[in-house]
Amino acid sequence: MCFITGPSGSGKSTLLKVIALIEAPTRGKLYFDERNVTGLNKSSISTFRKKMGLVFQDHRLLNDRNVFENVALPLRINGFNPKDIPMKNKSSS
Repeated sequence: MCFITGPSGSGKSTLLKVIALIEAPTRGKLYFDERNVTGLNKSSISTFRKKMGLVFQDHRLLNDRNVFENVALPLRINGFNPKDIPMKNKSSS
């Protein structure tokens, strides 16, 4: 786990976008897990992103889904068994 802190405008968001390959670096190379990931094609980027998790300041939840459905969506996309994805708080049952 890594925390990136710093004053406003210091490049924290840009750094995270480059690491997640949301933006390309203007120069240099990006190495992740000892692999040069600069210039990966789109299908490889999807595979690369499965190795990390990002939490954005604006959480980008989908308005047509509740919190549990928002959390479950990436699990479903990644092929988790639906039985392994709880859709409600079990303690409230």
